[in-house]
Amino acid sequence: MKNILTVFSLLFLTGVAFGQVQKVNYGIKYNPTTCLFDCYMKVMEGQTNNDRDRIQFNSQISVVVPTGSQVTLASSHAPFVDNIKASSTKVAPWTISNFNYAPVANEKIDIYGIVPKTYPVATYNDLKDGDEIILFSLSIYPIVDCAKDVRIFDINQDPSSSDKGMNGSDFRNGFTIGGVEQKFGAFDATVTPTNDFVQDFKIVYGKKTRVSYTLNNDLSDCQKDLSYTWKSPNGKVLGSSKEAPSSLFDNVQSNGKYTLEVKDVNGCVDLVEFSPISSNTQVNVNSGNGSIYGSSTGTNDFDASDLSVSIFPNPAKDFVNVSILAPRTGKNIIGSITDLSGKVVQLNVLNISGTGTEQNVRIPLNLVSGIYNLGLVSNNENLGTYKLIVVE
Repeated sequence: MKNILTVFSLLFLTGVAFGQVQKVNYGIKYNPTTCLFDCYMKVMEGQTNNDRDRIQFNSQISVVVPTGSQVTLASSHAPFVDNIKASSTKVAPWTISNFNYAPVANEKIDIYGIVPKTYPVATYNDLKDGDEIILFSLSIYPIVDCAKDVRIFDINQDPSSSDKGMNGSDFRNGFTIGGVEQKFGAFDATVTPTNDFVQDFKIVYGKKTRVSYTLNNDLSDCQKDLSYTWKSPNGKVLGSSKEAPSSLFDNVQSNGKYTLEVKDVNGCVDLVEFSPISSNTQVNVNSGNGSIYGSSTGTNDFDASDLSVSIFPNPAKDFVNVSILAPRTGKNIIGSITDLSGKVVQLNVLNISGTGTEQNVRIPLNLVSGIYNLGLVSNNENLGTYKLIVVE
C-alpha cells in the first residue's frame, strides 16, 4: 500500500511540474471606481488543461511606492479555496509578508512583498492565453504625482537583498502554478489615474469673448475634486476658478501661450495651452490679392459683435475646424488665411451665408509652422481676425 501511495504521489508531482501555463506577467492598474490599485497577473503563454494545472503554488508580487506612502491590502480576488469544480467564491487571501521603508540603497522608495496563502489548497478557474486575473487590490495614500512612481519591483533597477539597508530581504517577483516551475516573465507599465479632464476646449469670439470647454463625463468620484489655475505666458496667475477670468482677453500678450491647468487630488494634471486674441484687436491686413482691413466692427448688416466664432484645434496641424454662428441675413461670410506680414497664404478657405444657426467648416491646411490670422469679411466689411497657430 505504501508503495502504491508513493507511486501515486510521484505521478501527481510529475503532472504538476508540467502545468500548462508557461508564462505570466504582473501589472498594476488604478481602479477609478474603487480608488484602489488592482494588482493582476496576465497569462502570456499556455493554458490550464486539468485541475492540477490550476493550483496556486508559492508566489510573490513586490510593489514599489514613493517613501512615506501608506500601503494596505484592501481586498483579495483570486485564487479560490474549495475550487476544484471552478465554482467557488471563497477567495484565498494575499498578505503583505515583507516590507522595507526607504532602504539606504534607495531612500526615495518603500518596497512591499505580497504573497498568497497556499493552504488550504487554492486554485484558479480555467486559464488560457490572454486571460487577465485581478489578484488583490491595494490602498495607497497619499497618491502623489498621479501615481507615476507606483510600480512593480524591477530587479534591474531596484535594490537586491545584498544591497545596503535591505537586511537580506528578497523582493524578486515570482509566480508558480500547477507545480514548482517558475512562470513569472515580466511586468507591464502601471496604468495610472487619468489626467484627461478637459474636453472640447475652444475660444468663442462674439458679443462677449469667452472660453468654452467641458469636463470629462467619465470622471469618477475619486477624481472629481478639481482645482483650476489660469496663467499668462509669463507665468502670472490670472485666476483659480473653473470659469476663465474676466480679464483674460484684456491686453493679450502676443508672445507665448496661455495655460489652463486642471489638477485633481492625486496630482494628475491636464494642461491646456491656448493663444487668444485681444477683445479690442484692430485689424490692418494688406495683401497682394487686395486689402482686408478695418476695425473689428463694421457697418454691414451684422458686425463682429453679432458673431460667435470658435477655432479648434488651435494649435492645428493638417486641418482646423471653424464654427460660426451668424445672424440670419443671407449675406455671405468669406474667410482667408494670412501670415503675420499680411500676405494671403490660403484664399477663400471659407464661404458661408448667415443662417442664424451654427455652421461648422473643416479647413485643410497646407502651411508651415507659424502664427497666422483667419480673416472674415462680409459685403466688403471686415468682421474680425482670429489667430491660428500651425504646428508640424
